[in-house]
Amino acid sequence: MAEYILSDYISKALAQAVCEKLEDGTSAGKIPDCVGVLTFGSTFRNCEENLHSTLEDWVLIGLKQGHKLPVIDGIDLNKDIVREPLETLKTENSHTKAASYRIRRPFSGAKY
Repeated sequence: MAEYILSDYISKALAQAVCEKLEDGTSAGKIPDCVGVLTFGSTFRNCEENLHSTLEDWVLIGLKQGHKLPVIDGIDLNKDIVREPLETLKTENSHTKAASYRIRRPFSGAKY
């Protein structure tokens, strides 16, 4: 499974995006599998940026509200979260005796 599952999900969903130029010169974009993710922009680039932001919000709200999200390229965000006991993540630093914790899969997709 991917190390940064949320980032991978968004990247793979964006790869399915369909953008088109409208008659008035603006652009529209959508992701067919993600019902309701539709954006507009004054340029293709602006439309893509809006699509990325809208998709992120759509996924985060969907997860928070418990909506069933589409499986994108084999990535299923609908699975129950498996939580490990905190002790399995705890390591002892021999120099400072301070506990440190390793984050296995940052929710934001940010690499630390």
